[in-house]
Amino acid sequence: MSEHKKYTSIKLNARVYNTYKTRPNTIPHALGEFIDNAIGSYQQNKERLIENEPNYKLHIYINIEWVDKKTTKITIRDNAAGISEHAYQTAFEPAHKPEDDKGLNEFGMGMKDAALWLGDTWRVVSSALGEPIKRDLTFDLKKVADQNLTSLPYDETEEETWKHGTMIEITNPTHNAPVQTKLQKIQEDISGIYREFLRNNEIEIRINNDLLGFEEYEVLNAPYYATPKGKSQEWKVEFDTGLIMGRYRIHGFVGLLEQMSKRQRGIVLLRRGRVIRGEDENSCYEPKEIVSATASSPRAKRIFGEMFLEGFEVSHDKSEIMDMDALDSIMPEVRKMLKVGEYDLLAQGDNYRKKDIAKEVKSLVGKHKENKKPISIDVTEKPVKQPEVEPQSIVEEIIKEAYAIKDELYTLEVHFVNEGEDLFWLDTSEEEEKVLKCMVNCNHKFFETYPVKKSGQSSVRLLMALAVAKYCHQCDDVDDMVERFNEILGKI
Repeated sequence: MSEHKKYTSIKLNARVYNTYKTRPNTIPHALGEFIDNAIGSYQQNKERLIENEPNYKLHIYINIEWVDKKTTKITIRDNAAGISEHAYQTAFEPAHKPEDDKGLNEFGMGMKDAALWLGDTWRVVSSALGEPIKRDLTFDLKKVADQNLTSLPYDETEEETWKHGTMIEITNPTHNAPVQTKLQKIQEDISGIYREFLRNNEIEIRINNDLLGFEEYEVLNAPYYATPKGKSQEWKVEFDTGLIMGRYRIHGFVGLLEQMSKRQRGIVLLRRGRVIRGEDENSCYEPKEIVSATASSPRAKRIFGEMFLEGFEVSHDKSEIMDMDALDSIMPEVRKMLKVGEYDLLAQGDNYRKKDIAKEVKSLVGKHKENKKPISIDVTEKPVKQPEVEPQSIVEEIIKEAYAIKDELYTLEVHFVNEGEDLFWLDTSEEEEKVLKCMVNCNHKFFETYPVKKSGQSSVRLLMALAVAKYCHQCDDVDDMVERFNEILGKI
């Protein structure tokens, strides 16, 4: 077949196209429209695709190119079933609903909206499964507007019938184009949106060659707050409302996070397997009946979940639920399902407190910066060796600091332990190796009043200075240990 041109409709006043770039949208949702089209094509043609290739799996590739930190081109490729000859006649008409609107590409306007939001020029090359033709169309907004076009030409060339897929290339980027420094955030958000497809290993998405995946959140495993010495259990409840109001159904789970997390907290809303709200911490659903009326409450910081919605309508850009009043009205019923006998998830979220001193200590050690220059201290004699103390450290990490004591280089190690009656003590069992150990008791009452998390850097600094002052004072000619302590503090 020789190459020749045909025409397809783009029915819409050209001036309207110019408004697309000013519409509210986000990079993850815009790129998500192309992913939705690929998934929709895959779902509608799954049997044919597998028949054509028994080991078939949907692959979606997104590549964003930058030159001098400016976006130059965005390319999206997939190996779905492609755009058929029949669909091609209306595929580029805005708001032309597909015949099958039960999938993710239900509105028939996502690709056009997203492409024009990202760039003024875009090209679509597609091969439909079972058709011996490859079709190639270019949309140039300036040309469409200047000539007030209502249809566009496209090229047809011969293609093997077993080949299939679509490539979209966006150039002449608008001000909405993705910023290079936001690439990782874009990848994380898209992973969040398509978590259900990724966790089921149903599709593969790569962005700039990075394979996306969704890391499941760690669920709290602990005793009930009212019986702290009781058996630990996982704090996660699965639920299903069944059909409500003759139309709606919500199923999923609500749980408590192992660690409080601003990024992971909140309820995620999914429809047809895709996240509508909750791909990041700023868009989660937070019904007061479930999450809490107070954003700063312990429950609000730890509660998370996923709700799969059926029977609910969404906005054309799939970023909002249109039936929010109905959704909100069902939450009291969901709340009731989160208490099973003595297992009260919301009460646990309100009252459970985890003493995670080890985590706070690790954070403290990570923030500590060793002095490059040893702190110089003069003493007259060697002190008397202290008895060995070998308590168990609660974390492997230690703080190390160099001190030049009487022109000899010593290393002070700070070990964090969880036993003993004293706040801290000095261990000189490795004195011959020029190592002094400051043992800090994280279980001391001092840290109940002044938690490691809040007082960490300053408290430990003071204890380090006291440990060295104590070591020097045991044989120093300075009678006042406080004087030595103040001297050391003045040098750190």
